[in-house]
Amino acid sequence: MEKIVETAEKNLARGRAIATGVGIFSAVFKDTRILLRQRIEKGSIINKDLSEKWELPGGGVDLDDFLYTPKYKGVVMRTIDRELQEEVCLRYNYQDIIMIPAWIKNDTLIDLAFVIPIDYEHTFLCHGGEYFDTFEEGLEKGLIGFFSEEEALALNIVSERMRFMITEAFRYYK
Repeated sequence: MEKIVETAEKNLARGRAIATGVGIFSAVFKDTRILLRQRIEKGSIINKDLSEKWELPGGGVDLDDFLYTPKYKGVVMRTIDRELQEEVCLRYNYQDIIMIPAWIKNDTLIDLAFVIPIDYEHTFLCHGGEYFDTFEEGLEKGLIGFFSEEEALALNIVSERMRFMITEAFRYYK
């Protein structure tokens, strides 16, 4: 428990929404293919270098997300929109959502994540991502791409939890 409290304090110092952490990941589908991104950044909540591995776009809920709405759906929508913009240069056109849960619990943290299946038609292009300037640039550089389920699961995925979220998103979307 001591290690969890220590990790919680670090998370709060980083601006995470709650001590245990809540992640929101978007499973953007175009036809029957899912959008994945290759990690560039080295750090992670599990203190491992996950760069060059593949994952769904997404990340932690920030404390600032609660400033604009106290309702969970608004916080989720704000997180989806922010993370998509930062990581793949897409914005999210708000709609009803389905949240599929997945979590990690070990000696140092409890981290809850949700994957949200989204149809590509409910997104729109934007500029100024964190790792490239446009969606097309990310595709051209091979940092993002749409993959079939078989192709996605053959990639070097960041974690078993992420693999679970990808599989569950495909299962829901079919």
